[in-house]
Amino acid sequence: MDSAEKPAASNPSRSPRKTPPIYFLLYLIGLVIFFILPYVMPREPGARTLPFSDFMAQVNGDHLSQIEITPTEFIGMLKP
Repeated sequence: MDSAEKPAASNPSRSPRKTPPIYFLLYLIGLVIFFILPYVMPREPGARTLPFSDFMAQVNGDHLSQIEITPTEFIGMLKP
């Protein structure tokens, strides 16, 4: 065996991690909760879905005290 050819010494303390860091796991759990929570939370009492034409009739009839427009829905609160 040539003296220049030494077998590569393995360094067990420098082995790659086999488990992800705890911060990554906490981040992942938080992200899942953030996206799932709106689907499992109950809606406000009395909330109902109605056609857009009915919603606009409520708006035009001045029956709503508050209106919220989101990218996916229109939300209105009836006046007392």
